[in-house]
Amino acid sequence: MPRIDGWTILKKLKSGEKYKNIPIVIVSVLNEKRYAKELKADWYLPKPTDIDQLKKIVESIPIENRKGTILVVDDDKNNIDILTNFITQKFYKIDFAKI
Repeated sequence: MPRIDGWTILKKLKSGEKYKNIPIVIVSVLNEKRYAKELKADWYLPKPTDIDQLKKIVESIPIENRKGTILVVDDDKNNIDILTNFITQKFYKIDFAKI
């Protein structure tokens, strides 16, 4: 299976009717805030990320009864571990996409 980057995933999610309203947070080492907004990302944070700022964003996402699913797309195991710990404490279900 070919590798796919986060920008491609963002384009595909926002271009389809089924997923276009999913709130998306882009966390990137690239300084591409404008590009993220053009692709309809809801938030953009640069890496290294202020984890408290990311937590505030995740907590602000309205998910009914806190039983929603969050998809994490990252190639950094440390980021995945931090996010997994935080997200599962907030009672979300978590899915991962390998990139």
